[in-house]
Amino acid sequence: MFPTSYPQLTLDSRGTTAFCLNKVEARYLHDHDIPNYFRHGITVRGGDTVFDVGANIGLFALSVYRQCGGDVRLFAFEPIPSIFKVLRLNASRLNPDRFKTFSIGLSREQKSLNFSYFPRLPSWSSAYVDGANLKIARTRFKLSLLADLEAGQLLPWLRLLPLPIRMVVLDAVVKWLSKIKHFDCKVRTLSEIIREQRIDRIDLLKVDVEGSELDVLMGIDKHDWQKIRQVVLEVEHFSERSQEVVALLVKQGFSRVKSEQFNDAQRATDLGMVYAFASR
Repeated sequence: MFPTSYPQLTLDSRGTTAFCLNKVEARYLHDHDIPNYFRHGITVRGGDTVFDVGANIGLFALSVYRQCGGDVRLFAFEPIPSIFKVLRLNASRLNPDRFKTFSIGLSREQKSLNFSYFPRLPSWSSAYVDGANLKIARTRFKLSLLADLEAGQLLPWLRLLPLPIRMVVLDAVVKWLSKIKHFDCKVRTLSEIIREQRIDRIDLLKVDVEGSELDVLMGIDKHDWQKIRQVVLEVEHFSERSQEVVALLVKQGFSRVKSEQFNDAQRATDLGMVYAFASR
């Protein structure tokens, strides 16, 4: 029934699996990144409606589905065609009425955007990385890998090498990982989707879109903010943008907002998380 060309990642002790593009990256995301979305009281429960914006292959959505025992409405958005194929494949194993996938991105207006896709590191794909700033992206890759290396979370064999050789190897790894393909992808606003799908509430809005966070938030009409109970975002350029993100969420009625960078990899690459809760 399912093609065997994609590797599969085991998600839990019961043998639940997910298809993926890069098994090493998917394992890291599942074990280290997914838990970060549920800090500071972010919760999901049976009957919730959850939007997964920047769904990648669907590991966050699958985690929510398992936590809620399938009693959840999931809307997952992924604009990169190569990644979306795997997301749709993972979703197709579950209830299609409960887990809907969309081959689009979300932004502040409806249009077409050119996305850079990293086939060997899919989670870094972005509308804000291109040939002009690839050097900056490679530096961020390297800093992130160094932080994970020091924490013992990635490529532990590299620590056995003398430092000069280690850096040469790391540069080669980063160059190999950062091969780019380009896709023109459709983006729409979150409020368009709310109207189209007749959404009356969003219990959790998760956003991980590699630099497009504010674009997603600016695509929410004023009256639709009242439908959102919780928000969790990964924020790029955290030192510059986190205050603007927090201020926007406070303005839209979120009574408790928390922002943080909680590991060396995030601090090294200027990433961070924002968590927001509405009292409504």
